[in-house]
Amino acid sequence: EIIVADGGSCDGTAAVLDRYRPHLARVFEGPDRGQSDAINKGFRAASGDILCWLNSDDYFLPGALRRVADRFAADPAVRFVVGAGDVISKDHRFLRHIPALPMTEATLLNWKNDQWVMQQCCFWSRSLWQEVGGVDENLHLLMDYDLWFRLSRATEATLIPEKLAVMR
Repeated sequence: EIIVADGGSCDGTAAVLDRYRPHLARVFEGPDRGQSDAINKGFRAASGDILCWLNSDDYFLPGALRRVADRFAADPAVRFVVGAGDVISKDHRFLRHIPALPMTEATLLNWKNDQWVMQQCCFWSRSLWQEVGGVDENLHLLMDYDLWFRLSRATEATLIPEKLAVMR
């Protein structure tokens, strides 16, 4: 299920959305109160049991969603999954690999030492999202890290060491 929240970009997104609209479950177009509001709006409209978000300049690698679904299906106790990924340049040059890291407070605080978790590689259950209350709409940056802290306090993350996504 793909839900798009576009707060009014002027980069040709509207034309791309028109081309893919038959494949999109829902499209929110127009002003919002920032990306945290847009993220929550999308998740309120979602019907799936496994949630994640992907920004417009990122993409999943082939088979990633199947690996994530299989990990959730293999153990009903799994509520939070974190994978590895790559960072590339605008012209698609490899810049670095980001391994799947345990979602502990120590790991999350280590971002200042250039060790961080890729938001594109994080997946969680709907029940966990509802339990922690979604993204804090007062935050406009690092709202993902705030969410990771709250998710990791509620449950232990399961790691998938394979690359799931790419961030530009």
